[in-house]
Amino acid sequence: RAHALQALTNPREYERTVLAALRGWGYSQASVTVGVPIFDETRATVPVTVETGPQFRVGVVSFEGAKGVPLSDLHTEADLQEGAVYRADDVEAARARVQTRYRREGFSMALVQARENVRAADAAVDVTFVVQEGPQQVIKEIIISGAQSVAEDVVRRTLGLNIDDSLRTAEWLEARRRLFVSGLFRRVDI
Repeated sequence: RAHALQALTNPREYERTVLAALRGWGYSQASVTVGVPIFDETRATVPVTVETGPQFRVGVVSFEGAKGVPLSDLHTEADLQEGAVYRADDVEAARARVQTRYRREGFSMALVQARENVRAADAAVDVTFVVQEGPQQVIKEIIISGAQSVAEDVVRRTLGLNIDDSLRTAEWLEARRRLFVSGLFRRVDI
């Protein structure tokens, strides 16, 4: 009933609503047209024409410019399966997951963009994730200060970080946690 009222009172908005739903189901070439209402004594009929077109599927998923994280890990992180129903929102979510993975690996300036190539004849959309990694953060120096009653080598061992290792977020947080739970410090800043 609410949809019928929307089609009657705001046909363009109704067209957008139906199109968004169809695109969410993989019908990226769908079209919707709301016609002129036909009124009879107690009823209004609103003709709605829907042309779905083919249901598009995810085609080839590839990565361009990816060197710092293994491709198999990126495919797992993207979790975008070839042959799955194509949804633009799924591609965007996959892009965000890949970018987050790069950030966790110490590439704090990494940018990931999704480039889509529609193959209409095959009803498929190939997705290439274009990665601009930027520099990876690397530990160049470890300076320990404020550890008056604890030997510096104990702090270094507890940290578990090494010079020239990449600085991954999880490892950095774990090093901080290890120092704190050691009970040797009341406050830990890394």
